[in-house]
Amino acid sequence: MGSRRRFSREFKQEAVRLVRERGVAMAQVARDLDVHVNLLRGWVRAQMADPAHAFPGEGQQKPEAAELIDIERASGASPQVGLRLRLREPSEANRERREHEQR
Repeated sequence: MGSRRRFSREFKQEAVRLVRERGVAMAQVARDLDVHVNLLRGWVRAQMADPAHAFPGEGQQKPEAAELIDIERASGASPQVGLRLRLREPSEANRERREHEQR
């Protein structure tokens, strides 16, 4: 089994630029660059959602993620506590389903 390929920030930005600015079809860009079209689609969405912080790279975080970690460290919470705090509450439908199954 091969290792996972990594793409530089510049590579991703250029791929997105081909799609968005030059109007090349996403499928064509994906074929030309030998990447899966869904991977390219994710890069385009990331760039559109937050252009300044898209593709942060290894060891770099978006400001809100870094802020959350700083808050956890300042509170003295362990990483496991922080993980539990970030997990979403189960939806009302899931809660009702579990209660029904327990009866």
